Amino acid sequence: MNSVGILAYGSLIDDPGCEIKAVISCKLKGVQTPFNVEFARSSSTRGGAPTLVPVEEGGAHVKAVILVLEEQVSVDKAKDMLWRRETNQVCSSNSYKPSPNPDLNTVCIKELRQFQNIEAVLYTSIKPNIDGLTPRKLARLAIDSVCKTERGQKRDGISYLINSGDHSEIRASVRKPQEKRSLMPKAKAKTEAERVAVPPSDYDRFKATIQRILRQAKRPLTWGEIKEVGDLPQKVPNNKWVKWMEEDIGPVGEKTKEGKIFWKLGKRG
Repeated sequence: MNSVGILAYGSLIDDPGCEIKAVISCKLKGVQTPFNVEFARSSSTRGGAPTLVPVEEGGAHVKAVILVLEEQVSVDKAKDMLWRRETNQVCSSNSYKPSPNPDLNTVCIKELRQFQNIEAVLYTSIKPNIDGLTPRKLARLAIDSVCKTERGQKRDGISYLINSGDHSEIRASVRKPQEKRSLMPKAKAKTEAERVAVPPSDYDRFKATIQRILRQAKRPLTWGEIKEVGDLPQKVPNNKWVKWMEEDIGPVGEKTKEGKIFWKLGKRG
């Protein structure tokens, strides 16, 4: 029987950190988390992106991998390495010290005994901090994180969501009033990834211009009026951007009997 393993799901599967990677004996695939997980935590080290954490309500059991460590690695040493990985202190001399009263941001290392024929399997537990989960809220956090993280490092929420789905078929689950949580289809991740392929500044500039013009006008305007006031180059509005903007700030287009469409801001604008 192997003595120590680490239960990996999400980004930990492909990015365990150099300390853990150096002592992996083998990987045990085809297992599931014995607890439910959820995209329920906004990570400050990922630009506020939603990340997977164990939850007591909602979420789902997901496919995972156990990183089986070499025989010489003790449970305490494994806890130190996993804790340093989760707190961005890899290769430091700092060690894990369990907190008797963990708060919202405390990283806890928990242990499963005799799991999958391994004596001790460790996993990370940190409390959720996103209230009122919805697909729109998770998508917004993931998209906003792209502008808040270093380019090319893949620390943003879109990269995290896609990588999590590719490796363990995890789907972001959402809370709806009076409904059981349902899983967001993987296609949603691809849609959001496609969205950030457009330079964020272009769309954000377009959205800010529309908001400013409609707020100043204090009345519905036609696209022609908006285009003239904002000196916009588009002959017609970009349909994809309009759809995104409707999700972000809620502008509504009203069609008159004469067939003219007037733009106005929704409640979130």
